[in-house]
Amino acid sequence: MKIIKLKTIDKSKTKNRTVIDPSNTDKVFVPIVGEGGDTDYICGNCDRKLAQNVFEGQVKKIIVRCPDCREYNEFV
Repeated sequence: MKIIKLKTIDKSKTKNRTVIDPSNTDKVFVPIVGEGGDTDYICGNCDRKLAQNVFEGQVKKIIVRCPDCREYNEFV
């Protein structure tokens, strides 16, 4: 399994972008899950898994706020 560490970005760069922020819900955060992919994406700050079993480049143009360290991670 390939592991890609995401780039963290400042909150000011999230305006007008799609942001998944688990703090906006009372549900437990589940990583973005693909099927049959060979890549996991982890938080650029704390290494929390944010996407798993996806193909490289399959998830893009979104930002995921890490539920553990609260950093914003960019999928490009």
